[in-house]
Amino acid sequence: MTVTDEFRAARYHLVSLQQEWERAREEFVWPRVDHFNFGLDWFDQLAASPERRDQDALIILEEDGSRLTRTFARLSQDSARVANWLREHGVRRGGRVILMLNNQVEL
Repeated sequence: MTVTDEFRAARYHLVSLQQEWERAREEFVWPRVDHFNFGLDWFDQLAASPERRDQDALIILEEDGSRLTRTFARLSQDSARVANWLREHGVRRGGRVILMLNNQVEL
């Protein structure tokens, strides 16, 4: 079973119990994996599926009524671009970075 499969199973189990809070709390177990990269192991896997790639993954509705949307494919591309930029600036796997952003699409 892949890391993605383990997280997907845990997520779907929680979703199936979303109205049964006590049972969800009792039964939930975090997947035990050595390494997990949210971008690669979760998000990019969703974006790669034909059913999901063009679905909205992010919707931001502002108080003024404006709406910003991003598909899974677009966010995956943007994530890769940021990772490459960080790499170009010396950040390597396992390096620690803190980004402080407002509530915006880049977050």
